Amino acid sequence: MTGFFMLTEGFISVFVQPNMSKIAETIRTGNMDFTLLKPVDAQFNVSTRHLNVLRFPDILIGLGLLLYASAGLTVTAGGVLTAALLYLSALVIVYCIWLGLSTTAFWFVKTQNVSELFNGVFGAARFPVSAFPVPVRFVLTFVVPVAFITTVPAQAMTSRLSPSVALASPLVALVLWLLTRLLWRRAVASYTSASS
Repeated sequence: MTGFFMLTEGFISVFVQPNMSKIAETIRTGNMDFTLLKPVDAQFNVSTRHLNVLRFPDILIGLGLLLYASAGLTVTAGGVLTAALLYLSALVIVYCIWLGLSTTAFWFVKTQNVSELFNGVFGAARFPVSAFPVPVRFVLTFVVPVAFITTVPAQAMTSRLSPSVALASPLVALVLWLLTRLLWRRAVASYTSASS
């Protein structure tokens, strides 16, 4: 669990946060106008422009911790492959949550505390979902799907995952991706630019 959590923190620090934290600033300063005029998908553009390579060691530490922890467990090749595929779904979920929160800047402009809101909820991913009371488990699985970020890949790696949950993870990622895409399009359509 801790390895997947640290790996995800590294992914957020290197790829997600540097881009999502700049969305509100580009809207406020009017630079979003230039982003929308470029002949590339605006969502792709704002999601991939910046990298924080100084935080790349966080990803390596997460991977190292995963390797170290799995050395003491009975891990099969199928379990590792399933965990890797479900972890890709987890990264899509993380990206979608961040983008959804950052997209609110089109309406609220000043959203500096979005990262704190995400980090507060994401902190629950340090622990297995089964450690929480049933109502909190429901929220962490279906309302804010934090359970799919660390608990599900860890269970898959150790062959403790039910097939229904294994199928639910990519479905949740797909639904979040579609909802986030719709939210992004609606936000861009409501954008009035700095000059109008």
